[in-house]
Amino acid sequence: YSSLFDDGNWSTPLNMGYPINTPDDDKFYVPAREGYFAYYSLFAESGYGKMDIFSLEIFSDEHPRKFRVSGIVSLNQTPVGFQEKIQIYVTDSEKNDTINSLKASDSGEYNFVIEAGEYDLNFVSQGFEPFTQHLSLPLGSTDTIIVVPETTLSLIDISANLVLVDSVINVDSDTVKIDLEVEPGSILIVDIFGDSSLISSEEFYITDSLYTYTYNPELGGKRIKFTLTDQYGNTASNELLIPIPIYIAMDDFEDEMAEEILDEIIVEEMIIEEIAIDSSAILDTEEVKAFKEVMTVQAEGNLKETLEKLDIEKEEIYSTYELVSFLGDNAELLGYTEEELAVLLALIAAEGNPDVEEFIANFSPYTNGGLQPALNDLSNQKKIKNIEDLIQKLLKSKSDYNFSSSDLMNALITMISDRNIDMTSVKDYINKEDKSGLGTGGNISVWLLGLTGTFLIFLLYRKRKRKNEE
Repeated sequence: YSSLFDDGNWSTPLNMGYPINTPDDDKFYVPAREGYFAYYSLFAESGYGKMDIFSLEIFSDEHPRKFRVSGIVSLNQTPVGFQEKIQIYVTDSEKNDTINSLKASDSGEYNFVIEAGEYDLNFVSQGFEPFTQHLSLPLGSTDTIIVVPETTLSLIDISANLVLVDSVINVDSDTVKIDLEVEPGSILIVDIFGDSSLISSEEFYITDSLYTYTYNPELGGKRIKFTLTDQYGNTASNELLIPIPIYIAMDDFEDEMAEEILDEIIVEEMIIEEIAIDSSAILDTEEVKAFKEVMTVQAEGNLKETLEKLDIEKEEIYSTYELVSFLGDNAELLGYTEEELAVLLALIAAEGNPDVEEFIANFSPYTNGGLQPALNDLSNQKKIKNIEDLIQKLLKSKSDYNFSSSDLMNALITMISDRNIDMTSVKDYINKEDKSGLGTGGNISVWLLGLTGTFLIFLLYRKRKRKNEE
């Protein structure tokens, strides 16, 4: 029985009921350990005979019942070369406090002991959709073994991360360090090509988010392809083209000797014999710098930024052809398009004259192959708004007329080299944009003095290259 003492009086005793009081002869109830446990004796058929001693555990908010919780969690796609790492966080639903954290075993099994209450089981694994399972464990429940339904996490990482940290790679030493943003736990394959042939292939296991690949460049240009496969089977690739520097040296150049000197330059596929350039060489960097400045004034966006930052001496660029070739080869890598480059060359070739019909008439003699009929058909349509529109339409039609972007730019370079660009128009072009650079007479003089010689060498080089290809 129980009775409460209130205001000096005991309340009417109440029978505590089953299971404390039963029809049997229950005697000698003895509380223990702060009242959370108790002992009593009774006659029971299941006992050992006569009066047996039984123990009780009394559950309350101060002494809640404990449950053993277990279950299995898995991933719908097993990471490549990685153990499944699934974290389980147990949070109090009412207080939103994390009261336990554990990891699933390699087989996905987990188990833990917890008091009665309302909980959320939060299953987390990198690259997978988190999942929450509510768990209700009432104080009066007599089933203390809880098995959670099997849980499966779904993959949400569907792409691999592979980024070139530096968009411009300078080859100025025996080794080139290429920084990459990657994913830990991934496999990186580095393929090195010469022309279209695979030269070497390496495989690296990535453990950090930043990886530096060290490359030892050899003579001639190389194409490096990076392919990354992350731990979820996603792949990403990126390519880096290391341009081929063309070295040309000429001493005491005279017009009548140009062809004879050019015959001594050995061109075999993409490898050109390297000859040191001395201070008397006509093809020094000043002409290229001047032409680069003209391009920089007219360029915009990433192309302008590339031209501003480009160190032609470090890149060993010694002709306007090499400059345009470098810009074309690296267009995608440096964030601009071949279309932007071709439009820029066309505007320079036009010498500031916006008349598109006059430009077509002047440009037509320099076209051949599929480029020529493409230009003729566009000019007959009479729907060309301006020079930029002409170049855009030509590039869109290259597959229909079977010519390449390089065919178009080579024709524009040849046109520029053949025309005597008027210094006044160059000045007006620069002053109109209110830019600095070639606006001084000294820089423009340097550019004009050397430009004729540079273009002549370039034309002779192209003529010799075509002869060798034939």
